[in-house]
Amino acid sequence: MVKLKAATGGLLPKAQGNGGGHGKLAGLKDWVVRRIDEKRDLTAATLAAEIAARR
Repeated sequence: MVKLKAATGGLLPKAQGNGGGHGKLAGLKDWVVRRIDEKRDLTAATLAAEIAARR
């Protein structure tokens, strides 16, 4: 924390993650949204299986 304060003047953490929008599933975003709209009780496991079947 001392190094962070000295380097930045504050203690706010750096942003986490990849910034969004360009991950390996980015091309499926519209499909995932439509699929969830079609089947509101879709589980993450079922959705993952459907994605795997598409690839």
